[in-house]
Amino acid sequence: MTQCPSPSEARGLQDDGQLDRADHDLAAGRHEAALQLGWSVLARWPNHPRALALLGRVALHRGQPDAALEPLRRAVGLEPRLDVRIWLALCLDGLGRRRDALLQIEEAVASMPRTASANFAVAMLLERLGSPADAVRHYAACLALDPDRADAHHRHGRALQATGDIAGAIASYRQAIRLRDTGTEAAKVLSDLSSGLACLGRFDEAYGRARLAIGIDPDCAEAQNNAGHALLNLDRSAEAVAFYDAALAVRPDYPTARFGRAVALLKSGDFARGWAEYEWRWQDCQRPRPDLAAPTWTGEALGGRTILLHAEQGFGDTLQFVRFAPAVAARGGRVVLEVPRPLVRLLRAVDGVAEVVGCGDPLPPFDQHCPMASLPLRVGLSIDGIPATPYLDPVARRPAEATGALTVGLVWAGDPRPAALRSNLIDRRRSTTLATLAPLLDLAGIRFVSFQLGAASDELERHGLPDAVAGVADFADTAARLAGIDLLITVDTAMAHLAGGLGLPVWMLSRHDGCWRWLERRTDTPWYPTMRIFRQPAPGDWASMIAEVRSVLGSAARAGSAWLR
Repeated sequence: MTQCPSPSEARGLQDDGQLDRADHDLAAGRHEAALQLGWSVLARWPNHPRALALLGRVALHRGQPDAALEPLRRAVGLEPRLDVRIWLALCLDGLGRRRDALLQIEEAVASMPRTASANFAVAMLLERLGSPADAVRHYAACLALDPDRADAHHRHGRALQATGDIAGAIASYRQAIRLRDTGTEAAKVLSDLSSGLACLGRFDEAYGRARLAIGIDPDCAEAQNNAGHALLNLDRSAEAVAFYDAALAVRPDYPTARFGRAVALLKSGDFARGWAEYEWRWQDCQRPRPDLAAPTWTGEALGGRTILLHAEQGFGDTLQFVRFAPAVAARGGRVVLEVPRPLVRLLRAVDGVAEVVGCGDPLPPFDQHCPMASLPLRVGLSIDGIPATPYLDPVARRPAEATGALTVGLVWAGDPRPAALRSNLIDRRRSTTLATLAPLLDLAGIRFVSFQLGAASDELERHGLPDAVAGVADFADTAARLAGIDLLITVDTAMAHLAGGLGLPVWMLSRHDGCWRWLERRTDTPWYPTMRIFRQPAPGDWASMIAEVRSVLGSAARAGSAWLR
């Protein structure tokens, strides 16, 4: 029986250089040549660990993790080196076995050499496997051993950013730039620094860093994208499109840039191009549903067929786009809605809707389907053609208390979604505290009530504000209570869409980097004629905005509720 070579025999093989040449061929993309060299070694020594690992690596480079698994397993069993364990973990991940891949890394860490390079290699793999917190620890260990590694500071920053520690990420990026401030790698670090600054709402600085990166490497698609993103959030959307185009000239299949370009087009009012580009969300931040076998509706006449319109984003998006259900029904469709359960009872009253099903409940038979945010594209929506008349019905109305004063509802925070980093970062900028709204509360002639839900409602007791949504079960209950007040003042949450869809007076407090749907620098919106928009004059400047609201609201209190409508 042929055995694995002795150490001296193995050294002889290495001296022969076959496996070294195979590594060189693999690095150059000559997979077949590398494979032939590996097999020639295995013909003499079937259990040679380096040759077995080579077979696995070639298979992985060819996108064949199933073929890589067995030789890599054997190689690890014969010689459990760190690099081979890393290749095996990559193979397991490629087979969809992420848990097994992470277990393989745990075993590798237990016996790996305590060197900067070993920690760096493990950290990079943990990043790839979706464990940024573990990656952070290994990058920190790498830097403790070699504090001048610019690449480790850079990757440490990326891992910190993925965990939500944006301030820590920015500090790491800055250190990487101090250590290496020229070349394409510096451009990548500056681009990532731009991304981190944008996460904190520091868009002027983000734009400046992205431009520096572009100056170093005009072909850095990420920097071009980040410049576009910063301009988009500075209400310079038309300028942003040019940077997104530059990113796409380098990487035509760059989904983040394509979706960013869509949002810039929509925010600038270019609906003709924007809605078509908005379909790129399926390659960027969303995934199509795999459970709907029926064809997707593309806007054709339905001839009595049943169509499922299904929610795909948050409560607010569903409330905004459900207005197109009557247009779909007008094209001959029997419209079935699938929406989050708290919206079911409210949306049963929407014109043209035959049936409403809660998400997760059994679906009735249907012939076609359409995600709700695709409806503007399917119906050919123009900015002048937005259906803006009230389309929601409060179902029941809770009468207002007869106090002689204006009754004003307040909402100061959205859903923080801590498990979704992108949404959480936006919520940190759009939400505030009841204490921030306190300058409004002493206005004469106004009775304030809270429509705040969730953990942020804990502030009520400190400010003595009545809770107008105590005991509500769903959005229908909330709508009934909204119908009993004179005005809702809210940050950019689903409550703004609910009040607007009901045709009730609503003042929306927009963060400086306002959402695309509110266009740029407008105090009104074609989506909701009864909405007035107040905007932060600078990022995070709640005080100036609230002072403006106080002034206008004081005038409303003196003029009476008719002034609001």
